[in-house]
Amino acid sequence: MRNFFAELKRRKVYSVAVTYAVAGWALAQGIAQVLPVFDIPNWVVRLIVLLIVLGFPVALILSWFFDLTRYGIVRTPDRPEIEIDLVQPISSNEKSIAVLPFADLSPGLRRRFSRHWRRSRVCALRRGDRRFGSKEKRHNSAKSRSD
Repeated sequence: MRNFFAELKRRKVYSVAVTYAVAGWALAQGIAQVLPVFDIPNWVVRLIVLLIVLGFPVALILSWFFDLTRYGIVRTPDRPEIEIDLVQPISSNEKSIAVLPFADLSPGLRRRFSRHWRRSRVCALRRGDRRFGSKEKRHNSAKSRSD
């Protein structure tokens, strides 16, 4: 039952119902006030109100199947079936690194420093230079770069 109400919300049936009810009530009030001034029979007012009431379920059914977009009236797409792929947990022996965005909003020298530091970290990660490894690895990698 919860899925049904979620689908009503996704297809915007609630908003169409509220909009139709408010617009229908305003139209009925306007007709009831204006038409007697022009000596229109009272049965015409009743007929128009009856047509507004009978149009309510039709509007709800149409809102289930169609959406009003900036491209016009289009058919509401069906909800895709979601398939969940289970991922095996990573063993604790595997090494991984997470690169997070860094933005320093401080002015002046600190900002230039942080920009330079961030660029140097990205470049180091791209070339595989791990500044957090052992001293031997850093020394060997520095030697190989100078050769």
